[in-house]
Amino acid sequence: MKLTPKIFSRDKKAAVPPAQDDNTVRFDPQEENRLVQNLKVFQEYNERKKAFLYHLLPGRKKVVFDLVPVLIHAQAAELLSCVDDCRLSPYGVFGFEFGPETKAAFREAFPGKDLAGLRLPTPSNSSPPIKSISLIGSLGSVAQGAKSDFDYWVCYEPSVFGEQRFENFINKLKEIERWAENFAGAEVHFFPMTAEAVRANDFGMVDSESAGTAQGKLLKEEFYRTMTLAAGQTPLWWIMPPGIGDDDYVRLRDIAAGSGLIGRNGLIDLGNVYEVSDQEFYGAAIWQINKVIGSPFKSVLKLALLEEYLFGRSRKGLLCHELKTRLQSGGEEAATLDPYILMLDRASDYFLATERLSELDLLRRSMFIKAGVNIELADYRRGDLSRKKQIMLANVKKWQWNHRVVDQ
Repeated sequence: MKLTPKIFSRDKKAAVPPAQDDNTVRFDPQEENRLVQNLKVFQEYNERKKAFLYHLLPGRKKVVFDLVPVLIHAQAAELLSCVDDCRLSPYGVFGFEFGPETKAAFREAFPGKDLAGLRLPTPSNSSPPIKSISLIGSLGSVAQGAKSDFDYWVCYEPSVFGEQRFENFINKLKEIERWAENFAGAEVHFFPMTAEAVRANDFGMVDSESAGTAQGKLLKEEFYRTMTLAAGQTPLWWIMPPGIGDDDYVRLRDIAAGSGLIGRNGLIDLGNVYEVSDQEFYGAAIWQINKVIGSPFKSVLKLALLEEYLFGRSRKGLLCHELKTRLQSGGEEAATLDPYILMLDRASDYFLATERLSELDLLRRSMFIKAGVNIELADYRRGDLSRKKQIMLANVKKWQWNHRVVDQ
């Protein structure tokens, strides 16, 4: 069954502007306005997430976060040791501009180098080859720790690459990874892909994390749910109403493309996520079992969510839709929504409903350890705690854990 929220139902009394010619896109202006509002909601959410992410980064890893988009945007032959690959690789990120923190980060990372002297794409290049750079995973959530990886999805335009230039680009990305490790001890991974491949749920470049196409839709669901846009175009999915089917997705995509209020160039279509087969859930569960040794606490959380997806009696749907629903609904909670806490809450409700209290306790302990928060007795009475500690303390109180349980 396809879900179309009432806010997108057509108002028969609404005045639709008359067509000026046969090429005019005809649509309800209320739908266009809602898409515009949804884009604003995502932008505000993404900025809050970036600020939270940045606050949690230790020392030089802040510089890495600031400069990774810069190194991809610039030719960077003056900065990286792979000089020839940098010169031959396509460069330039859509809409990228240096932020106020860029100069300070650049001076710390490359003393004696001139930021103003970098070779950048010409202003006339309205279609740079790198369309979007996003982080996926725990960064920007309460699960972020000092050792969390930087996993970047880099969406590029294949028409300007070719086999040799793509190899140059890959070598440049590998050199950026080495620079981040040597400079800050940061573990950075780049996963270059085209928008067409993502729309087709083909993630061959991320086999080590996702088993490629075998779990394509679930990987896309996780991407939308945990992504932080670092630079470039916003995924079109994020301005859509939650839970819509593919037909409505295409219809609203056409409205966005024809909207003078949105502008199609600022969006990238990575495809819809609507339904996921049971077989894909089972495949993902087997894959997570294989990863338990390396990431036990994260795997416990993900396995619990997968079980809820498969067997939850309420059939609440994909978590990315719940996150988007709660964000687009507004209210005070929108300012503190966290993808990992949503995952915890969904799985916790499932274990409570099925009276599996031992699994519930394991789930809570896994989240607490994954968050890595040190809660002391005095914190129960303080009002000046960091956002991360506030969130975890609120959960600890909800679980009725006293300080003795926390200290175990």
